[in-house]
This record gives sequence, structure tokens and C-alpha cells, in this order.
Amino acid sequence: MKEKLEQLLKKYHKIISYVITSCFTAMIELGVGLAMIKIFSFSTVAANTVGIIIGSAVHYLLVTNKVFEKKTDIKTAAVYIATFLIGMLLQNTVVYFSDKLLSQYLTNDLSYSVSKGLSLAVSFALMYQLRKKLYSLLGRDINE
Repeated sequence: MKEKLEQLLKKYHKIISYVITSCFTAMIELGVGLAMIKIFSFSTVAANTVGIIIGSAVHYLLVTNKVFEKKTDIKTAAVYIATFLIGMLLQNTVVYFSDKLLSQYLTNDLSYSVSKGLSLAVSFALMYQLRKKLYSLLGRDINE
């Protein structure tokens, strides 16, 4: 049993590390977003955008250097920036519409938090696959 678990951890090390890193940076994004709403009275989309920018900068450095164990270069930066912009648009769309719906039933903080969670789940699934494909086009297999 222990050997099987070790084999699974070794086989899925990259995706596990990616998920852990993404959860860490998601907490940064959520905290920044909530602070922007509470302290500066930002709209949910503006607060979400600030959170995404800060969280993504941290995510890029951690994922590129620690998860994929690649040095940053112009090609990986271009892939990350392109997928970042797509992901930000996707997240803001999900936050806008889900917050609009949920704010009728939940407090502002809870509505934003649930909306942020939904946006992260949708974005994570799509961006991981997109980045995986684009990195492979650059000759980098992120599942090595």
C-alpha cells in the first residue's frame, strides 16, 4: 500500500504541486479582493482584478520555478501572460455574473467569496490544460 501511494505521488507530483500552489495563490487573491472591497469600496470585478494581478505574479514565479522547474524565459513568460489575460477575463466574467446572482441571497463578503471560488475552479481547469498544451508546443512537457 505504501509503495502504491509513493508511486502515485511520484507520478502526479507536478499536478499535486500545481494544485497546492494554486490554492495558496487563490487565498492571496481572495484576501486582496476582500480587502479592496472592504477598505477601498472597489466593485467586485475591480477588486477581483487587483487580486488576480497580485496572485498571478506570485503564481507565475512559484509555478515556473518550483512546480515545472523551468527557468523563466520570454517564451514561458509569453505563454503565461497570454493565458493570464484569458484567465482574468474568464474569472471576472464568472465573478460578475455569479456575484450578481448570489448577492440577492448572501452577504456581500460571502457572495464575493463564493463567486471567487467558482471563478477559480473554472479558470483552474481550463488554464492548466491550456498552459500544458502551450508549454508542450514549446517542447516542455509539464508532466515529466
